[in-house]
Amino acid sequence: MPRWLAILCAIPLLLLIVAAALTVDDPWGVALAKLKEGGLWTGLAAFLVMAMVLAWFRKPDAQSRASAKVK
Repeated sequence: MPRWLAILCAIPLLLLIVAAALTVDDPWGVALAKLKEGGLWTGLAAFLVMAMVLAWFRKPDAQSRASAKVK
């Protein structure tokens, strides 16, 4: 998955989680409980972390795979 697509997919999910957190009294407690139970929320959190990590890492020579095959 391209880096820009992962970031683009992560932004609406992050906004949805923030909006949901603003509707409860203890957002950190609810978030921790949801992550502990597993399932969809754990998968969403893992995806958001993966998208952020992939956004920070760049290829060492900034060369794409397609252009590498041409050489």
